[in-house]
Amino acid sequence: MNILYIRYFIVILVIWNSSAVIYSQSTARIVLDAEYDGDMVRLTWAPNSDTIWALGNKFGYSITRTDGSNKTTLIAKSIKPKPLSWFEANEQLDNGFIYVIGKILYDPEYNKQLVHESLTNQRIQYDYLVPEAIRSPLVASSLGLNFLDSTVISGQNYTYNLSFKDSLGTLFQSEISVNLIGGNLGPKTNDLAQLKFDPPGGTPLFNMRKDLDVLKRIEVVAKAYQDSIVLRWAPNDHVYWTLTKNEPYAVFKVVASKDPSSNEAEYILLDSIKPWTLEMFTPQMVEKDSLILVAAQSLYGAQESSDADGLIIQHSESVMRYGMAMLAADRSPLAATALGLRFVDKNVKVGETYRYLILTRAAENVMENGNIDVLNQVDTSIKVQGFYAEKKDKKVNLVWSKLNDQQFSGYLLERSDDRGKTFRRINESPLLFVQNEHSREDGNYGFLDSLGNNYEKYMYGIRGVDAFGDISEVTIITAYGVDMTPPSAPAIYFAESITSNKIQLKWQMPDDNYDLDKFHILLAGSLDGDYETVVTNLAGSNRSYEYSDEINTNRSYYFIVVAQDTAGNQRMSLPVFVQMVDSIPPAAPINLRGIIDSMGIATITWDQGKEEDLVGYRIYMANNPEHEFAQLTKECTAMNVWHDSIELVALDKKVYYKVTAVDRSNNFSAFSTMLSLDRPDIIRPGAPAARPSSSDTKGIKISWSLSPSNDVVAYIIYRKNVSKLDTSYHRITRIQNKVTTEWLDSTAIYEQIYEYIIKAQDRSGLLSDATFPVKGRRMFDFAALRITSLVAEYKKEYGAVYLVWDYSLKKSDFELVPKIYYYLYRKTNEEPWKKIKQLDAAALSFLDRDLKTNGTITYGIKIVTEDGISGVISESNLINYTKE
Repeated sequence: MNILYIRYFIVILVIWNSSAVIYSQSTARIVLDAEYDGDMVRLTWAPNSDTIWALGNKFGYSITRTDGSNKTTLIAKSIKPKPLSWFEANEQLDNGFIYVIGKILYDPEYNKQLVHESLTNQRIQYDYLVPEAIRSPLVASSLGLNFLDSTVISGQNYTYNLSFKDSLGTLFQSEISVNLIGGNLGPKTNDLAQLKFDPPGGTPLFNMRKDLDVLKRIEVVAKAYQDSIVLRWAPNDHVYWTLTKNEPYAVFKVVASKDPSSNEAEYILLDSIKPWTLEMFTPQMVEKDSLILVAAQSLYGAQESSDADGLIIQHSESVMRYGMAMLAADRSPLAATALGLRFVDKNVKVGETYRYLILTRAAENVMENGNIDVLNQVDTSIKVQGFYAEKKDKKVNLVWSKLNDQQFSGYLLERSDDRGKTFRRINESPLLFVQNEHSREDGNYGFLDSLGNNYEKYMYGIRGVDAFGDISEVTIITAYGVDMTPPSAPAIYFAESITSNKIQLKWQMPDDNYDLDKFHILLAGSLDGDYETVVTNLAGSNRSYEYSDEINTNRSYYFIVVAQDTAGNQRMSLPVFVQMVDSIPPAAPINLRGIIDSMGIATITWDQGKEEDLVGYRIYMANNPEHEFAQLTKECTAMNVWHDSIELVALDKKVYYKVTAVDRSNNFSAFSTMLSLDRPDIIRPGAPAARPSSSDTKGIKISWSLSPSNDVVAYIIYRKNVSKLDTSYHRITRIQNKVTTEWLDSTAIYEQIYEYIIKAQDRSGLLSDATFPVKGRRMFDFAALRITSLVAEYKKEYGAVYLVWDYSLKKSDFELVPKIYYYLYRKTNEEPWKKIKQLDAAALSFLDRDLKTNGTITYGIKIVTEDGISGVISESNLINYTKE
């Protein structure tokens, strides 16, 4: 019981003396968490400041969900707190707690009554309401800080994005991924629980509500002294104490009935205990025990808070009065008697067990009264357990287990400087410990005591003070302080390479390091590298050291000297860098390459050198390989790439670069192989001169005179179809041979008029102006309408001659493929040609049955176009015909 009261009081003291503090905030503007119950995902979030809380309420949150296939879906938008009407309609939810949430959210006047501090309404809302939303899904839903996604599929992965935008378009968002594999998934992170809040008065709504909801009860403890039994009791919270402190406590002893035939117990009223009246707190009583004043103040002290101070201040004062009263009762039997919380029963027998009841009129049911069974025998003496000392420099930290709070409400420490002959109290009043964020987390209490000298042994004792004011037997330990002060740091004043394979270090130490024992030498390859011990246990009298392991001039040498005293305390010198004697230059850079863009920016690069002591490169440039190269780098560049800006308009067509490597000892490598880069050409070549064209049936011949520029690499010919009224030229060929002066356009269509221009192209891709245009027309080739094969064969069974031919019109030679006809001719003996048939273009054979005259027969065929263009007659083989 006493431990409950002590802790309650300590917490209240922290609240009563607290002041507004700046609390740490999460790095995320909105902290988001997710839980999965096997069917649904619950998202809960909280802004990390009252400003973002207000913005989120105003603009509303939106939620998108992205599944494993990267499909994103908007699943909610404009999530805001419920309206006031909802809170009014649901004011009975959660035993009326939802009504309080709504009042704080929507009624500033209510908040003024609730809190009597200079806080904005926004800050009051944030520090009161958001913590409740984190604890309760119902509150979170009512405040727009919660969403249930019931459309998820078990086994899937989802990413949720929560966001809103303010009036300036600023995006506030948070994101979380969940993997719905398996059953229930608790909170994915603990970030919400880590958020810090500063509720007015230091008491959150949850704690005030918990005070009201706790089961009221009279807690009772007892202690047997053989000749008497002492009872101590107390209401278990400040609310119940307020109800009971002005009412008498009835103390009953339960004994067996004197009537042998009755099984019912008898209840003997021992006394009716009430707190002292104000008049009983006399100066004489105060002189006996100053804690009487605490009891008097708790019972009759003026109420310091009023309705104008707000409910939080009134709540805090009530809790504090209760805590003060319980503390006084635990510390002082007289104060416990004055508070009406103590009774001594002297009508007892040794070895008997007694049951006592403590009843109060304020109890609403029997469970709210107190009772206890006591065996009247002397308890085995209980001592403080787990008492030990942590050694420190001229100090010891005395430590004992917090489990002792089950028997004791305070502790007395004592020390002996004469090996236990005499002890003196370290603290005259019992020690009490405040439970806060600075308390030890190892389940122990601690007390730091200062000593005169290290290694001088002292004896310490600890006694516990219980709820009856009794002091336990002493628990004694021996402790002493140890030297934890390191020696002075060595000051290295000399660190050089004295030969090619030896490094010497020299350092100084102040003369007052009387307990200096030894030195250690550490070595690393860089200032912040991993230092390795190269020598240990160097005698404390030494002030120099020579390092003679294999020296590598390609690496760095950083040394630290560590001083150690006889107690093992160490202190390091500052690192020193040793400049090695190095005359070996690095290898010349290789694989130099580069490019110059159209803006004149040259970028060159090369392979990175492999030397450990390489510090950078120097870059050189010249416009002529025979000239002296100028250095471009004022300092070494560590990167194996360099950018240079060059003049584009220059007589030199190329620019040349060389690179050298430089090591830590300023040794320069040989030059790299020279890199030659073409300077970008920005001057267009001179235009060629076009000559008159000529044409025949094979095409249109274009000719020109060469460009006067010497960097021309090709000529490009463009044309347009004048007959088709083309308005732009189209590139038709690029002639790579720079000395060619003519070209035949065999792709021109018969009888179409074309116009041509020519441009020269230099090696940089620049084009000259166009030549004056020249025109040409491809002549029609009548041979294109000639059938090269006409075969005639006499078919005796038909009494006719069978003619067959083959012809395929080359369509690319015509703008529009003409419609053609076949004209068949026949001549017998020496007669002239006689037209015998006109056939469509689809016909490729003909059977001539109209044979009348014996003799030799020759057939002819020609092609005639629809517009009258006629080809030449092609003759068949000779047929000797005799009419049967």
